Formats: sequence, structure tokens, C-alpha cells
Amino acid sequence: MYPEKLLDRLRLISLAKDCGFTLLEIRDFLSGSPEAVITGSCESLIKIIDQKHALLDNQIQNLVEKQKLLAELRRELLHPHKQAFRAFLP
Repeated sequence: MYPEKLLDRLRLISLAKDCGFTLLEIRDFLSGSPEAVITGSCESLIKIIDQKHALLDNQIQNLVEKQKLLAELRRELLHPHKQAFRAFLP
């Protein structure tokens, strides 16, 4: 029905979308030759994936820090001796 190379390309696009790549990012790394992308001789794609991975690591670290701060704020508000904190609340 469809050529196998085209199906491989569509699977790669679907996987890249699932990994959080935008369609513009996918277009950029697919702008090389289709054979290079599908056969694995694509160092630039690996570099882009590594950059996305590092960005996600950074975002996760930031979210974990925010989670800790929220837990700290909750603890502060629950302790009765922290009335000074509550003075700023309505």
C-alpha cells in the first residue's frame, strides 16, 4: 500500500510528537535527507534529542524545587507558632 520508508518516516514523526517535539522542530530535523533520518546516520538529530532531554531535565528540576517550596509554605502555615505569617493573609 505505502512504501516502507514513508511508514518509517510517519512512525518517527509520531514518536517525536509523543516525545514533546513541536511540528516545527520535527520539520527542522526531517529537512535533511529522508534516508539519513531513517537509516540512523543522523548525528544532528541525536544532538537535538540530547538538547531536548537536557531541557526536560532542567524543567523537572525546577518543578521539584517548586514542589519543595509549596510543601515548605504549607508547613509554615500549619504551625500555630507561625502567626506572623498568617498576619499577611485575609
